[in-house]
Amino acid sequence: MIRSDREYQRTQQLVAATKEQIAATTRALQQQGMDQPAIDDLLVSLRLTCQQMEAELTWYEDAKAQRLGAYTFENIGQLLIGLRIAMGLSQRELASRLGVHESAVSRDEHHEYYGLTIERAQRILEALGASAAILPKYTTDQVA
Repeated sequence: MIRSDREYQRTQQLVAATKEQIAATTRALQQQGMDQPAIDDLLVSLRLTCQQMEAELTWYEDAKAQRLGAYTFENIGQLLIGLRIAMGLSQRELASRLGVHESAVSRDEHHEYYGLTIERAQRILEALGASAAILPKYTTDQVA
């Protein structure tokens, strides 16, 4: 997960380098007479890695543009990170608002707030000037 502009720029560079590596390897294998299905099989993991990095770039761009969408309890950590990014706050600024060291926020975000309590989530949301709502997946007429 990308958590800063610096990580975003580095990931852009890695995507470009990976795409060039895929293209260069494809050309080299074609020159050696390998057929395209075999080349595709060999490069599948590189292509998947590139797609994953591109998805992370898109997520970061969406967070910066305040397009966060819906989240579940399972990925509330991503929501909190996205909210910080959407608010334009650095990890240092969030740490200051929380009264903790920057390394604590960095560690929490690195682990996507794994094991986060409801109370801590509420404290982080308040520090971000945000709130979250819990919405049921069903409507009252579905409950019998």
